[in-house]
Amino acid sequence: MEQKIALVSTFNNSTKEIESFIEYHIHIGFSNLFLFFDDPNDLGIKIASKYKNVTVIKRDSDLEKKWKETSFYEREKKVLAIEPLSRELLNISVAIKMAKKINIDWIINLNMNELFYLKNKNLQDHFKELNDMKIDSVRYSNFEALPEKFDIDDKFKEVKLFKKNHTFVGNKKLLNDKNHFINYIHGRCSAKISNDLEPVGLHSYNKTHFYCEGYPIILNYYCCGYEAFLKNFYDIGLFNPKWITNDAINKKFPFYKQARDIIFEGNEEKIKQFYKEKVMMFSDDVKKYLLSDNLLCEINEPSEILKSKNK
Repeated sequence: MEQKIALVSTFNNSTKEIESFIEYHIHIGFSNLFLFFDDPNDLGIKIASKYKNVTVIKRDSDLEKKWKETSFYEREKKVLAIEPLSRELLNISVAIKMAKKINIDWIINLNMNELFYLKNKNLQDHFKELNDMKIDSVRYSNFEALPEKFDIDDKFKEVKLFKKNHTFVGNKKLLNDKNHFINYIHGRCSAKISNDLEPVGLHSYNKTHFYCEGYPIILNYYCCGYEAFLKNFYDIGLFNPKWITNDAINKKFPFYKQARDIIFEGNEEKIKQFYKEKVMMFSDDVKKYLLSDNLLCEINEPSEILKSKNK
């Protein structure tokens, strides 16, 4: 019997890339996409509404009522107005309740900049295997995209070079322990729907998770393109006090602090130079060396799938 596998994502000021995000995940076998829109007037809503597999949920009074029914509401309510990550957490809780009502079997939360990548695997076969192993949750490693251009129209079609997660490079000596990741490195979990399922943050659930060795993985197209880089920091709340003053966050994700400071300074040339140095990072010679040393890799399948859709 075919399983129903759902994806949940929260969009904030979505771009036309939302079509690529939807088309790709439907193509690889996701049965349902619960897409939350932080702005009820987001232009992406019109695009998403065309797909029968997609459930569109706008941030409105109805959604806010559903937030109040979640177990995290009392903890998060004071920061909901300024903290998009808190709203995303509540959206995951709402999506799980929606999934239960329509008998979804598995669910995963992805950022609007991410794709679930199977690499020669079948989505149904993967989750059947997890069921056979009696696994309730699995954590997937994430690879981080390395943009090679300043201006990018659709990252899912144009970006093909990725920094490998440290779990994939064994005992190779990395230039740093994160292999130059500027965003998170600990992966994301999927979970089997159950009556007591709850998210634990944005990346995992209240179930003991199994670590997936190898593929599938998460492809994180973080800050791919200069405009996307700027958009990301304004969307997450560039001047949110929680992010500015939290030393733990600044230490764990130094890129956030560096980017915030350079953007706050307001010198466009310095911001562009920062993007080239910290996001695009490497010269062609260095990229060639890192590819040969298995620290970078090329992944073409998402681009090929999406381009074939446009023919």
